[in-house]
Amino acid sequence: MNTYNVEDIADNAYFTDTVLLDKSFILTNADLPFTASLKRLLQEWQFTKVYSQGIPGTQQDTGAQSKTQADSAGAAEDSDTVQSLQQQRERIQNTSPDNCLQAVSSLYNTYLVYIRDMFSLYATHEKIDKERLFQTAKELALFIKQNKNIILQIQVSTKEWDKDFLVIHTMRTCIYAISIALQLRLPWEKVIELCAACLLHELGMLRLPPQLYLAEKALTPKERQHIATHPIITYQILKKEKFPDVLCVATLEHHEKENGTGYPRKIMGEHISLYAKIIAVACAYEAITTPRPYKQARNGHEAMVEMLKNTGHQYDETVIKALLFSLSLYPIGSYAVMSDGTIAHIIDVNPDNPKLPIVEILGKTDSAGNRITYPINQSGPQVIRILTKDAAAAILKKRQAAAQAKTSS
Repeated sequence: MNTYNVEDIADNAYFTDTVLLDKSFILTNADLPFTASLKRLLQEWQFTKVYSQGIPGTQQDTGAQSKTQADSAGAAEDSDTVQSLQQQRERIQNTSPDNCLQAVSSLYNTYLVYIRDMFSLYATHEKIDKERLFQTAKELALFIKQNKNIILQIQVSTKEWDKDFLVIHTMRTCIYAISIALQLRLPWEKVIELCAACLLHELGMLRLPPQLYLAEKALTPKERQHIATHPIITYQILKKEKFPDVLCVATLEHHEKENGTGYPRKIMGEHISLYAKIIAVACAYEAITTPRPYKQARNGHEAMVEMLKNTGHQYDETVIKALLFSLSLYPIGSYAVMSDGTIAHIIDVNPDNPKLPIVEILGKTDSAGNRITYPINQSGPQVIRILTKDAAAAILKKRQAAAQAKTSS
């Protein structure tokens, strides 16, 4: 096993074998570049070294060797992946709270790599590895169930969105949809089916010109008509691959609306499948919170308020309520200014009242040095303003500097 310093790896280098973190966490495989954004993320979390049996080079240098290695690995490679994911889950369970976000982020990135691989396989060879897809859906659904509150704290930069839009959108849709399904108490086998449908729901986009879904401006009516064909294309792909009808229909209907204004068939209410209703709400919430070149992302609270308005009764009310109770009115991962001036981080939902989430007060500890966490109540401090993570950090830094200056004087 070779050891590489992260800072020494050239941007977009292609390794001839899988690159690992801490000799167990899969970061990327031989078919994908070691990107600048991945380096930045590793450095942010203070990971200085990675490991690989291979060596870095250009795509041209490593392409032939990568193909030979991939062909020879076969089913054993899938088995190794499953085993690695199991090891990573066990590591998360044994990680201290302070390092949990770091561990969850690493596994989160592993699933992003899988989605990217799945799209790449279909785009280049028009193939879908069904066995691996369903195994990943099972693994991913369990990962979300066990780590939802931490996963929701993972933030994506605008640059990452611009570069990997479909991959990140697919992952985030899975997170919101599975959170809704768990709130609705769907049977576990149904949760896994829904996760598989989420992984596949944008596959048809790969048959469209990328400039449509990566547009740097609002689409024209003609372009919107073109992009509205992607659910039909996805449906046709999955039917051809003999996927279960329930998954085919879910992907076909995920842009239908309760009021009949959706597409492609303009069906209404009870005629829309449950999986499609869930994906529709997950997609809509995700879209509101997504930065695009032609629009600013709105924060989670603004997005939740928009969903609760449900203008024109576009979405199933029960599904929207499940989204609210799984994320809260001030969604997990948000930062806020409280009415007593403290800065809070929303860390959990209050099951009794989604309008009053559980918060952690940043920059303060109790007399024993422990973090201060509590559920908001009607008589205590209230949220008065939502902040970005950077804005919250800036306020805390400024306050800390002021306190130090006061002490030194």
